[in-house]
Amino acid sequence: MSKPEALQLADALVADRWHPRYREHAAAELRRLHAENERLTTLLADVGQVEAELAEKSDEVHRLHAVNAELLEALKRLLTDEDYPQAERVARAAIAKAEGEAK
Repeated sequence: MSKPEALQLADALVADRWHPRYREHAAAELRRLHAENERLTTLLADVGQVEAELAEKSDEVHRLHAVNAELLEALKRLLTDEDYPQAERVARAAIAKAEGEAK
């Protein structure tokens, strides 16, 4: 990997004998800016990872909400449906689906 341009410039400024005080200040500033850029690049990568994890969690929350709604409807049907065997089959199917998706 080649040396970043900011660091190359800093080295070139220090090597030149013209205006020593200015060169040292400029070199120090370029090194400071390079370090800050590295810090921000790392931070940005971390933010990207957190965003990806949040998106994954959001998908899981939506999936669980849908399973919960299906189970609620199955329970309501068990309490109100006169065709209890059919209501029980619907409830068992919803429970099996919820248990299968949770694994």
